[in-house]
Amino acid sequence: MPRKFYLIFSACLTIALLVATCVCFFFEKRILEMSGMNWVVASFVIGFLTATNLGVAPLGWVVSAELLPTTAKKVGLSVLHGARWSTGALVTYLFPIVSEIAGMQYVFLWHTLYMVFYLAFVAFFVPETKGKTEPEIQQLIQQQVPWLISPQPLPPRNDPAPTVEEDSTNE
Repeated sequence: MPRKFYLIFSACLTIALLVATCVCFFFEKRILEMSGMNWVVASFVIGFLTATNLGVAPLGWVVSAELLPTTAKKVGLSVLHGARWSTGALVTYLFPIVSEIAGMQYVFLWHTLYMVFYLAFVAFFVPETKGKTEPEIQQLIQQQVPWLISPQPLPPRNDPAPTVEEDSTNE
């Protein structure tokens, strides 16, 4: 199966389970006494984690590595994954604070809206990468998102990497 399909399927399933969780928390606060329904919310959260781990979480690492050209992989992946881990730490820190102030339903609603944005982004801007070479992927990105990539190659670096001979002379 194509990677993009798994990303979209996983995002749709994640959105559905997040909406169900939002509804449960909304009704718990507003309409119903759900004291015996904690297992329903727990099953939705477990389903959400499972759906996320079917595609969004693991394929995010793979696809991001495939989308970047070789010349930008080191810096690009460092920035991407640094931002990913920083965002994860921030969410972990803010979750109890925001859920206490706004309520659990709004925390899950915000995440649902984020996942809808993620789904639209993947559907419209992320090309299928399975079985494609780097030049083919870059060509697909140029066709789908021409404003994202400069049509001219990057200028060469002024500071070339040291050669093995230069390294041995410095010792």
